[in-house]
Amino acid sequence: MNIIKFNFNEMVTLQGNQVMTTSLKVAEYFGQSHKNVLRSIRQLIEDCNNLNYTQLNFEPFDFIDKNGDTQTAFNLTRNGFILLVMGFTGKSALQIKIKYMQAFDWMAEQLHKMQNSHMKQYNDLMLEYMKESEEQRQIKLLV
Repeated sequence: MNIIKFNFNEMVTLQGNQVMTTSLKVAEYFGQSHKNVLRSIRQLIEDCNNLNYTQLNFEPFDFIDKNGDTQTAFNLTRNGFILLVMGFTGKSALQIKIKYMQAFDWMAEQLHKMQNSHMKQYNDLMLEYMKESEEQRQIKLLV
């Protein structure tokens, strides 16, 4: 397995408010063929007797490959990723698993920071609005 440079921002992405990776990225980072990763995902889906769980954690999508052909890949949640790579073994696989989990944590932290920033902005605006409303109410009482 050839370890490549880890960039958390490339390993995982934010889709809606869900941190995801793809079967393509898993194949790339683990040095596997995408065909083999797809086979593993499909086997997990088949073996899991909880369709709702697999639909939430393994979402198929189509992409155009380098030959211009339409191919299938999967978006994976953190849980889908962990379930998939549990079977990947070896020292390199362990290091890549750790880096991926750190990437998921990093992206979740970025989302949390963003949400907190938006909440602070909202609270500041509401406080300003309330102060202005109170000032206008006081002016009306004086008039």
